Amino acid sequence: MDKLQFAIVLCTTRENRSSDQVGDWVLDEARKLNNHNYEIVDLKDYPMSFFGDNDSVEIAKKFNDRLRIFDGYIFVLAEYNHSIPGVLKSALDWVNDSIANKAAAIVSYGAVGGARAAEHLRSILGQLQVADISRQTLFSIFNDFEPQKHFKPQKLQYELFAEMIEQLELWTKAFKSIRN
Repeated sequence: MDKLQFAIVLCTTRENRSSDQVGDWVLDEARKLNNHNYEIVDLKDYPMSFFGDNDSVEIAKKFNDRLRIFDGYIFVLAEYNHSIPGVLKSALDWVNDSIANKAAAIVSYGAVGGARAAEHLRSILGQLQVADISRQTLFSIFNDFEPQKHFKPQKLQYELFAEMIEQLELWTKAFKSIRN
């Protein structure tokens, strides 16, 4: 089978965000685990306003065209107010069938590892016909960041991440077979 193409989607655009650090770690670690292609897709590069704003139609088209080329996704998700970042929800509202019938994994971070945001994202992905795998990587701002800003994952996270990538690869291969 050809190399699979994975997007690592940075899901927040806030100043001083941690997703750059986490996303770079995900990219480096994923590349160590297998020979597939991984690329970062940053929502900062696709400044879309709320769905229905005609000024964002062209940007949304570029965003969908970019997402379409990937076989699977890893969402690097910050938890804000017990949910996903508003900019992510807005971006996903613009998504058409470009990510349908594909697999996704979630790498989240927050006070409780971003677990609440991950659950909200799973509901949205389901409506977009994306199969999210059950294994996820959750980073605590108290245990995996020093002092709550500099990303430094605990050793156990590496093994959990490897298990997540293995499951994502398996599901991505299966979904690619039904799309072709």
